[in-house]
Amino acid sequence: SLPPPPDLGTLEDEDVFADAGSVGVTRIDYDPLTMGRTSVYVNPEYCHQLGMSPEEELARVASHDLPDHLTEFDRLCQILESLPVFAEGASELVEYTRQLWPGAKPILMERRIRYLFNAAGRHRSHIVMLRQIT
Repeated sequence: SLPPPPDLGTLEDEDVFADAGSVGVTRIDYDPLTMGRTSVYVNPEYCHQLGMSPEEELARVASHDLPDHLTEFDRLCQILESLPVFAEGASELVEYTRQLWPGAKPILMERRIRYLFNAAGRHRSHIVMLRQIT
């Protein structure tokens, strides 16, 4: 049995991110007015689960060049499942998907996403936790 993931409510600083153990964590902060990224953080486990070094991960995020590691069917399911969640105004989503890297077997992953908003209700950041199930 897997240990429970860290409580998303406690993941507000990078010290907690670094100590997440077997849980990969990334956080992206945005300017609420322009929605431009202001900072990106990834812990070492997140990079390990994606099969990239931290430098490669951050460079690919900066250039919008991350590979799609889901099957086409899983990507479609991910989009369809998230629509009603966010239409209801939810700020947290949990999904289970298969990662599929070239030359590797599919891996079942749990992905938890929390969207954070400022006092005016504008999106200011999101935190993603990723852990391997199989």
